[in-house]
Amino acid sequence: MTGALEPGAFSLPIGTVTFLLADIDGSERHWQRTPDAMVLATSRVDAILDAAISSHGGVRPLEQGDGDSLVAAFSRASDAVLAARAAQAALLDEPWPTGEPVRVRMAVHTGDTTLRDDGSHMGPTIIRTARLRAIAHGGQVLISTVTRDLAVDQLGSDVELVALGTHRLKDLARPEDVWQLAGPALPSEFPPLRSLDSVPNNLPLQLSTFIGRLDEIATVATLVRGNRLVTITGAGGVGKTRLSQQAAAEVSETFPDGTWWVELASVSDALAVGLAIAEAIGGRVPSGVTPAVALAGTVAGRGMLLVLDNCEHVVADVARLVDDLLRACPNLSILTTSRIALEVPGELTWRVPALSLPSPEARVPIDVLGQYDAVRLFVERAKQVRPNFALDDSTGPLIADICHRLDGIPLALELAAARCRSLSPAQIREGLNDSLRLLTGGARTVLPRQQTLAASIDWSYSLLSEADRGLLRRLSVFVGGFGLDAAAAIADDPAPERAGLTSLDVLDGLDRLVEQSLVAIDLDGPGGSSRYRLLETVRQYARRKLDELGETDAVIDAHCDYYLRRPAGLGSGHAVVLADADNVLAALHRAVRVYSGPEYVEFLIPVLSALTPTERSVQLDALIEECLRHLGPAPSIEHARVVLARGRVHLFAGRIAEMSADANAALEMAEQLGDDAATGCALNLLGSASMMTEPAQAIPLLERGVAHSLAAEDWMMAITTYGDIGFAHAAQRQLERATEAFDALDEIERD
Repeated sequence: MTGALEPGAFSLPIGTVTFLLADIDGSERHWQRTPDAMVLATSRVDAILDAAISSHGGVRPLEQGDGDSLVAAFSRASDAVLAARAAQAALLDEPWPTGEPVRVRMAVHTGDTTLRDDGSHMGPTIIRTARLRAIAHGGQVLISTVTRDLAVDQLGSDVELVALGTHRLKDLARPEDVWQLAGPALPSEFPPLRSLDSVPNNLPLQLSTFIGRLDEIATVATLVRGNRLVTITGAGGVGKTRLSQQAAAEVSETFPDGTWWVELASVSDALAVGLAIAEAIGGRVPSGVTPAVALAGTVAGRGMLLVLDNCEHVVADVARLVDDLLRACPNLSILTTSRIALEVPGELTWRVPALSLPSPEARVPIDVLGQYDAVRLFVERAKQVRPNFALDDSTGPLIADICHRLDGIPLALELAAARCRSLSPAQIREGLNDSLRLLTGGARTVLPRQQTLAASIDWSYSLLSEADRGLLRRLSVFVGGFGLDAAAAIADDPAPERAGLTSLDVLDGLDRLVEQSLVAIDLDGPGGSSRYRLLETVRQYARRKLDELGETDAVIDAHCDYYLRRPAGLGSGHAVVLADADNVLAALHRAVRVYSGPEYVEFLIPVLSALTPTERSVQLDALIEECLRHLGPAPSIEHARVVLARGRVHLFAGRIAEMSADANAALEMAEQLGDDAATGCALNLLGSASMMTEPAQAIPLLERGVAHSLAAEDWMMAITTYGDIGFAHAAQRQLERATEAFDALDEIERD
């Protein structure tokens, strides 16, 4: 980054910055003998660091580190190194109240960064700096190679950078050549660095960056430190493997006898599981000896962590072996990844969430959009195939929509981003209408089920019973969420194994699909009831299976019948109406092709009355137009009622001119046909619109309307219209006439 740095801001939002990260080494806090000493020491450390940073042209944009850590940024690498030297010298010279120096560990690294509006930094550079600092000891300053190369010629003869060799950091990315800052008055002797190389492990080197999930890594690390068996669950492609690897690296110091990674995707039975574990830890399973006995003899009292990846297809075998090992080896801990839990005593399960997403309703500024992990992952992977790819005002909304349609699932996002090699974001978004065809072409070196999205889901589908496969296929007809009653309504299957299913049977099936991470559940749905939903990619897969087996029409008919024959088309409660709105609209689209015009109107009108038009106006417009085409041009009561419904949609959407045209057209048809109910509705609509601007003009229309509604014995419309008359009079301060209208309304309600 060029230009002088000013406190709290930089001249460019994105550029090359040198970071200095520092914190008090928690393992050497000899000074924490009393609370007062701790507070005093922390305050003094902060002041010393602040002085060294500011005197060398650095800034502290925002306290964004964890605990008592400090972040500083510099435009020149040499300034950051010299600030670190000045701070360490001042810390050594300080007369600490306990007589023991406060030991602060520091790291300096340089790279590209993004500055948020709040003054904090984001991006892999600052995370890499934190990883470098994590392997240091109190009083030690570590320098990355890129910083060393930029700074070495500007440091002066009294500053020395000592090579400490190549080390693997806990981000599992490329190894780092590490240098130590040395010179007069600085300590030079330290224990070995706390890198991954300091403890036995076989954690795989990662060739791609790990995006985000800092909170999730910390959570899993805490769980592993506090529990002997932790299982990470989640949908296929959600990132269980990478997250478990990062968490295992984070806790590696806790296990002096090693952290051992075991890939189980290719194994098929208990013996193969045991052999895979033995190979990882350097043991063996002799012929005639059970894997549990052989492994227990190898592990014995050693303090180690086993990470067993992809257990779901051999879950019973893994569960038995894990249970035996934990009982026989008191110092052993196990972290597993699986699409279902092992269900072993003492197991703690933790479900991996999707990557963070912006709200689908809000248009998020580009600098904020780039902070969401799903967006960051897509952009990072897109740049690997198209280096000039950028997140900007044109691509941002498209990428946000892609991330939402893929539910923030990392595998799906990576496969979609790979398509940037030949497609634009707009083309990718369009292609997601058939995501299983679009999302292919994963790396040739990964597991086959990770090379296409369909293969990933097929892996889970193959593990289901025939009954649960049938249920999953039928659930694919739902649009968005659904409740247990709705699932039970479409679960009736002529197949013998599913004949006569009860709601409890369906609930059990849903529980198994939730456990397999194929169905998501919201326990706090509208009305206090649980709601379920399929990830969009799973829904498309299950729908394809439904089509292949010729089951689609029957299930869609059951879906349509359920939603259109419920009381008032929907149920009660505004929240429930909105929750089911997409399913009801889908049912109406089906119904308009099945029922005649007049029959369809019987379904459409209650739904239009129940839905909030402003939230569904585009969909409702399309349904109404489709219905009108089926009714034909001839005037009819059904035609008038549908035109009136369209007028209400226009009214709530603020399209007053269109509303007025529809209300007058419906009024003409209703009067021509002598239908008092439709006439009263049309006059009420015209009067309601007039109330917004000319209350005096609304009253005659409403009074005519209420007379027709009373003649038709349409009591609900009469009550509504009397209320409108009362409010229209009140708006003109005609309180006596308003009271008369409200009294008439009360009279109808009592009757």
